[in-house]
Amino acid sequence: MHVASVDHIHVYGLDPLASVAFWQRHFGGESVFQTKNVHDQDVHLVRVGAQVLAFSEFPPGRAPGPPAADAAAALEGMSAAGVMHLGVRVRDVAAAAAELRRAGVPVYGEPRAAHGVTFVYVQAPDGVLVELTEYEAA
Repeated sequence: MHVASVDHIHVYGLDPLASVAFWQRHFGGESVFQTKNVHDQDVHLVRVGAQVLAFSEFPPGRAPGPPAADAAAALEGMSAAGVMHLGVRVRDVAAAAAELRRAGVPVYGEPRAAHGVTFVYVQAPDGVLVELTEYEAA
């Protein structure tokens, strides 16, 4: 099988438009498409860098789990949801974390460096964890 790329990552939320606004405001997301799922719910596709994220409500009869296990787990990028976290590569993790913190976005701890990567975790709507990453020059 030849895979050209990962097409999208789908994220359920209680307020999909809040998620869309979060990714547009903080990560330069661009709305690229809107469609419906099999339950006739809106699905909003947003391009962030080269990746597409899809946001919709939870399907009927489904409910969100706990947003994040706890602050200690969030410091390690571990979510209680099915997706551990989404990684977003940025030019300067410390600057990005400071910008998000000023905007009221929960930032877990301070940027840390390990094994050639600097990283920190932040929380998007519905408890989705986002790992900001910056790699050492090769």
